[in-house]
Amino acid sequence: MKSRNVLLACLAILCASCAGSPRPRQAALAPFRPDPARIRAAFGVAPGAAPDQKAVNSAAQAIWLLCRGAHPVRDDLDIVFDRNKDGRIEADEVQLGRSYFYGQSLLVLDSVDPVLAASLAAPPRQSLALEDVRLWDSFLFSDTQARAKARRQAALEQKAMAEDQLELDGKIVKNPVALISRGAAEAFFRQAPAQAAKPFVVDRGEVRTRLQEYANTSGSGAVSEAEARAAEEALKAPHPVKSAFDKAVDFEGTGNVSAADIAEAKRAAFLPAARALAPAVGPFPVMTKADSLLDLNGDGIVTEDELGAVAQALLFGGDASIVPAKILAAFDANGDGKLDQREAQRALDYFRPHPLNPANALDLALDAQKAQFLTPEMIGIGAGSTAKGSTPSLDERVMALRLSGAKRQAVAAAQGQAPAASASPPPAPRKRLDIAGKKLAVMGVSSATKNVDQESLDGAAAFLENAFVNVGSVVIVDRSDIDKVMQEIQLQSSDAFSSEEQAVKAGKLSGAEILAAGTISLVGKKYYLNVKLLAVESGEVLGSSIASADSPDGFLAMCQEAAVKLF
Repeated sequence: MKSRNVLLACLAILCASCAGSPRPRQAALAPFRPDPARIRAAFGVAPGAAPDQKAVNSAAQAIWLLCRGAHPVRDDLDIVFDRNKDGRIEADEVQLGRSYFYGQSLLVLDSVDPVLAASLAAPPRQSLALEDVRLWDSFLFSDTQARAKARRQAALEQKAMAEDQLELDGKIVKNPVALISRGAAEAFFRQAPAQAAKPFVVDRGEVRTRLQEYANTSGSGAVSEAEARAAEEALKAPHPVKSAFDKAVDFEGTGNVSAADIAEAKRAAFLPAARALAPAVGPFPVMTKADSLLDLNGDGIVTEDELGAVAQALLFGGDASIVPAKILAAFDANGDGKLDQREAQRALDYFRPHPLNPANALDLALDAQKAQFLTPEMIGIGAGSTAKGSTPSLDERVMALRLSGAKRQAVAAAQGQAPAASASPPPAPRKRLDIAGKKLAVMGVSSATKNVDQESLDGAAAFLENAFVNVGSVVIVDRSDIDKVMQEIQLQSSDAFSSEEQAVKAGKLSGAEILAAGTISLVGKKYYLNVKLLAVESGEVLGSSIASADSPDGFLAMCQEAAVKLF
């Protein structure tokens, strides 16, 4: 917000220099901030209503007439900006209008209409910068001599004059004045009011989320008022480790709670608490090919000790001294004799329910039913499904190991003890997908089953948008922009996302940098959401995740979990 204020201040100074001779100084008037509600009324747009094309064109014309120079009051918009009520729009009031519409509005146009913003930016930029606003101000409002100088900005003017067309008052014009005025009108109507950041809150009471597990340093099973306040304070800014909670969320073991640690801890507020590991209920007989990987000694039985050894290997990675030979042989893709971070993550993904990867021989061996989706029953013990019923999955065992290690460090810190030496190496820092501040478009959620109606799919898409904002700190491309692009490329909503190539094309036109698409499948009685992220520029798959729900009532938590797993 501070940087935007600086930009606006610069623009105000610029506009003042372009507005001609200043009027004689008069008695200071009270500070004037245009009332958006009065402006909308002047444009004839009802409160809360979305302006149609005609209203936007009419507003663009009125904005241009207001800002082109001093003049008598002629319409309702002039009345709003005639702050001294003398029946004239004078130089300082013109300056106010220019700053409000052509400065403040245009600088947020990227998040309102990326396609229009790109058409107004000087090449090779694809988004509006302060320099573009200055060039447009010079082009629109300077005198003849300055206008001639502005024409030397050939790249900008030629781009604007080339083929841009705009309907204004029923006429088709090839005119950058109309184009830039249209941008100011669009941005004014559709920009969201700034909201003060809300303080982050840690839920009190019974432990239900992973963040509450970190906060509950006493191990009582419920987050007290004092524990919640301590956690909230610790999550405000990076700092050295000082408290038990700090120890719990110092995920990389650096002795400092970093911005990345804070982000990961906040994301944990969207994940359910890990299922408590029951006392040993094994051994489990080998039932699937995935089970045989967990049967480290090949006796046909998977014990709790074997599961623990595999979970520890997937948490820490490492060489043959830590990673069992079967796991190393199956997942050491580069053949260097150890599991690196990426290989350990792929191994863990293999033991989660997931869509079939036809290029993966392990997946093909599991998909005996040709179902194209590997359920917990097909995977077996690693996914929590055994001949004796359900059991904590490897995913939950890895989380429990990580949490118990953090808890031990936290308790030791609280008691002033030196942390006990561990036979296992510290976990390697997890590479996080960092797309904060980038423009992300949720291209939709499709269904591979008839059991999910369109209303539920639309709701899931909205849940994903909210989750990506909360856990990925992205800028969401407005759904209306995506719909407009879909019309422009003449794709029907039923098959607009039938291929990644079409999705990338739609994403480029909407101004998105990252695309997210989801597919819901119903396998047995369980719903699975597969979310994939694509880079618009390269088409590269940045990440994918799987989450599940027992019914449509659980779609919100399912979408949140799928988003959290990507970061």
